[in-house]
Amino acid sequence: MRRTVYGYWALMVCAILLFALPLSATEIVINNPGFESPVTFTNSCCTPTQVWASGSIPGWTVANPGDLADPAGTWAPVPYFYTTDNGAVLNQMFLYPESGSQVAYSNGGMISQTLDASATANTVYVTQVSVGLRGELGANIGNAQYTINLLAGDTVIGSWTDDSYGHDHLNPLTGTALYPLIRGGWQTISFATTNPSLAGVPLTIQLYATGDLQVDFDNVFLNAFPFTMVPEPGTYALMGSALLVVGLLLRRHKKTV
Repeated sequence: MRRTVYGYWALMVCAILLFALPLSATEIVINNPGFESPVTFTNSCCTPTQVWASGSIPGWTVANPGDLADPAGTWAPVPYFYTTDNGAVLNQMFLYPESGSQVAYSNGGMISQTLDASATANTVYVTQVSVGLRGELGANIGNAQYTINLLAGDTVIGSWTDDSYGHDHLNPLTGTALYPLIRGGWQTISFATTNPSLAGVPLTIQLYATGDLQVDFDNVFLNAFPFTMVPEPGTYALMGSALLVVGLLLRRHKKTV
């Protein structure tokens, strides 16, 4: 009897592993995902000195539909804290990079990259982007708004739109709600989107600010999960039933020993 019970457990473990192993994602390659590729800085200002390259993000395209003076580019932020006379911190101007030494910024310009990978049908895509705000002085000088899009060809298959206070996120059931997006700091946005039919067209990522404050981006990732790798709810029910049966067999075995 003991061997029989062990056999049941071995079968259940194998079944669980068969369902769990295929859940690994395929990471899609993004060129310059952390915006660390070398760039020639053409602008500078401020104390401490801030340098940035307007309109230049290696591996990415910068569009300027609003004909802005400085739509988007690469920035190497140097953090700085303003303080009062007694040493109390008022606010943080600029910010620490999320990683490395450079970030991408948007003042309303569109930052996009068309990937080498093409869309596949019956796939869940999970997009992850770090979003940051310059730590401007004052609490009521404006509100940063931004959008992250994932496109298959010309079709938007996933989108996240929000403001710095986390008021406007459009897909809270599949993303990460933010309350608030901290000035001078970073939050990681992660949202899932389903592509049931589009295939063979290139994937494109778009990042841009839509409000009256600069929004910064870092560490862009995209992962794909085929539908067939995700067990249906009915499968989980069968697994649960099988575990229940095994439990009853074990209980019965204890009574008969």
